[in-house]
Amino acid sequence: MNGVLKYKENFFLRYKKEIALTLGAVLTFSAVIRYAPSDVAQSGIAQARNSNNQSVEEQLVARGYSVSINGVELGVVKNKDEGQAATNQALEMVIADLGYNPEIEPALTFEAYYSDDENYIASEELATLIASQVIDNLDRHKVMAYVMKIGDDFTVAVKNEEDIKKVLLKAQSIYVNTDMALDISLAKNEHNGLIIKPQVVMVKEDDQSRTFTTSTTEEVPATTEGAPKDVTKDGVTVEVDFAESVMAVEAYVFEDEILSVDEATALITKENEKAKLYTVAPGDAPSTIAASNSMPLAQLYELNPGLEQNTLKMKIGDELVVMVPEPELSIATKEEVVYTESIIRGVTYVDNPNVFKGSDSVVDAGYDGVLQLTALVSKVNGKEIAREITNQTILNEAKDKVISRGTKPLPKKGATGSYKYPLTSFKVTSTFGRRWGAFHSGVDLSAPSGTTVRASDGGTVTVAGWRGNYGYLVEIDHGNGIRTRYGHNSKIEVKVGQKVAQYETIAKVGSTGRSTGPHVHFEILFDGVAANPMNYLEY
Repeated sequence: MNGVLKYKENFFLRYKKEIALTLGAVLTFSAVIRYAPSDVAQSGIAQARNSNNQSVEEQLVARGYSVSINGVELGVVKNKDEGQAATNQALEMVIADLGYNPEIEPALTFEAYYSDDENYIASEELATLIASQVIDNLDRHKVMAYVMKIGDDFTVAVKNEEDIKKVLLKAQSIYVNTDMALDISLAKNEHNGLIIKPQVVMVKEDDQSRTFTTSTTEEVPATTEGAPKDVTKDGVTVEVDFAESVMAVEAYVFEDEILSVDEATALITKENEKAKLYTVAPGDAPSTIAASNSMPLAQLYELNPGLEQNTLKMKIGDELVVMVPEPELSIATKEEVVYTESIIRGVTYVDNPNVFKGSDSVVDAGYDGVLQLTALVSKVNGKEIAREITNQTILNEAKDKVISRGTKPLPKKGATGSYKYPLTSFKVTSTFGRRWGAFHSGVDLSAPSGTTVRASDGGTVTVAGWRGNYGYLVEIDHGNGIRTRYGHNSKIEVKVGQKVAQYETIAKVGSTGRSTGPHVHFEILFDGVAANPMNYLEY
């Protein structure tokens, strides 16, 4: 028995290591057997699921896209290109239906279509639905009308061709003066049949007519200076035109943009201020330039910086910016005007050797003639811009003025002691003495402006210039404290210090200073005291 125990003890002791390893292996295997079947199953299922999901996704993408517009689903297409093709077709339908391009790009929405069905919408049907949505969602619709273009950029829309005629006729009516009937012909442009070129037609009583085409954009010529005056009657309009280019075209416009005849006429004839260049002419000043252009002087200075400070440096030919009131449509007319002008009489001189030089007298006053003229006057908006004389007829011939001109040599320069009238022909209009509550220190001798004023006696010129109420004054010192004065002259012919002889020309009759008409105010002074000239004057 002792031997058996010994054997058992020796067996476990001898193989305890192997037994431990074996038990560990058994436990490990048990754990694998317990858990491995569940993990493998889960892995298989996951793989199966992944495989199934990939297949479904591929099938859904292949079905195409659901198409919507403005939140409304329209149908399913295979791809986006089909949707775009339908959109292009829809736009053509919209243009065909409306008659014009609304210039709207439909915004389609594409969403992936997930379904086993392949129920795709036909391209024509999709296009029709898109077109319907576009038209239904337009805020405003256009209608057919006529658009007039005036000049380079101004446009106005009216209902029809008849309204075009009415607007253009009303626009020019205020500038036309004729018994002829006016009409507007809407001729097609020879280069483009879609464009209408309005033409003004003037119909005479015998049914004959003259047609005037609208002008191009040529500049209007500058105003003619020195135009004849005294027009005896209003001119008769013989031609009518438009100063700007005018054309019309049939087009679609929004209904609220179409104007009535009165509204369109008021719009194109309303005067708006437009900047233009003004060329400085002789005699111009900032104030006169502003006034002639109907604008405030302050506005002229504002438009031309530095002008106010440099007015004296302004030269003829300088260009200034001015604001000119102008309508969008200007009317150009030509009027035939008949009027008269005076034919200025000439002057014939007859020498008289018995009269001193400078002592001229009128033998025959003569008279002016009368000339009848016919002219073609060009106007823009009623303002004359040019005038062409087409005929002239003398109604009354002029008769020359005859003047007796003294040729007798003047006496020796210096005083003679006698005093001659300073004019050879005159009318006494005011005498020496009390007048209008004051004292008149001379005598007034009336004569036409420009008549020769001669020295009453010889002497030395002491005054030759402007002297207040006297206007242009000449004073001559005759010695011995005697002086004579000649006032209100239009021109002085002598200088201070100059020696003059009796009868010598010293000035020309005028009305300068304090004067009510052309005359010579003549004084004679003795030691500075005025005396009555009539007591000393002789012919």
